[in-house]
Amino acid sequence: MPERGQFERAARALSKPLLLVIDGADVGLLQLLDLIRDSAHLPFPPVFAISVRGNSFSRFVESYAECCDVREVRMPNLSEHDTDSLLQTLEFHNALGKLKGMTPENRRREIIDRAWKQLLVALREATQSDTFDNIILGEYQELDCAAAQHMYLCAALATDAGYRLARGELAACVDSGEVTALSLLENSLRDVVIPFGHRAEFFGARHPLVAEYLVSQSAPRDRLREAYTSLLPVLAKSMPGPKGRKRDRAFRLYRQLINHAVIYGRFHKSVDDARAIFQAVEGSFSEDHHFWLQYGLLELEYGELNLASLYLNQAESLAPNDDFVAVSLGYLDLRKAREAGSLEQAIALRQRGEETLKTQIQLRGDRDA
Repeated sequence: MPERGQFERAARALSKPLLLVIDGADVGLLQLLDLIRDSAHLPFPPVFAISVRGNSFSRFVESYAECCDVREVRMPNLSEHDTDSLLQTLEFHNALGKLKGMTPENRRREIIDRAWKQLLVALREATQSDTFDNIILGEYQELDCAAAQHMYLCAALATDAGYRLARGELAACVDSGEVTALSLLENSLRDVVIPFGHRAEFFGARHPLVAEYLVSQSAPRDRLREAYTSLLPVLAKSMPGPKGRKRDRAFRLYRQLINHAVIYGRFHKSVDDARAIFQAVEGSFSEDHHFWLQYGLLELEYGELNLASLYLNQAESLAPNDDFVAVSLGYLDLRKAREAGSLEQAIALRQRGEETLKTQIQLRGDRDA
């Protein structure tokens, strides 16, 4: 994501209409919104073309609509013309695979029948006998050792969140030592965990679709839990102090991974399994208010209110002015009111919770949905 000042200086220097294309904008939608607002006063306000998942953008669409003209273009299914062009390209490069022996009509049907999925998925299913989901699982299961599988899952967790891991971070996720870990990366994980960046200093799964399916469904949950509890402490060592975290890659990745709702959903909505992750990494984040906020929200939404109260109060003690903590404490009072032992107590808790939330609406309601 371009720095706000850098982009404005470049736009003024160019002094002509601009189109800024940003691919994979899911993890930077708030920062991008700031960039768009800053650009409105430029002599030539640019057009921003961003690619983003629909469910990610839906959370911010109202904020975007308030400051710019939003035009949404949905990625359509493959048309017949698209399919024919794709098949011609595959045939030209001798890459038809399982489609080679089929008639042109059957080749087209193999693509069209899977066109509700993304192009890459349709390609893999059409040209190989197994479905793409089985291919993803097979790539994981066929790695030659448990340590390689573990590194793959750690890389996939980061890739699914929109980030990559530094070489040292990925190596630190396994107990076998850095030399062994780097050997696995160069050999067992070649073309599975791939390098990114000008100097190939970062690594991730070869495609976000692969990472998403691996962490959401195909990987065994006990192995995924081990990846979580290895990766999070590594990130804790990479993160700067509170003042330098806003733009820090390790912190932003940690914030995505520790999200209580994501963890709860990934582990089959088992609050015990989700708790196990928080408990396992508690020592690495005992002074981090965001950790206690997410732990408290897990209990508030899915677990026990007494634990939610304990953890959210710890978050407040570490960050007394944090708006997210304040909102969560407001919700906590409303939940306590619903389960209060008397009407008088319930009314008092509800009033306190409402006052907290109304205060937050006054402070942030004009800029934060």
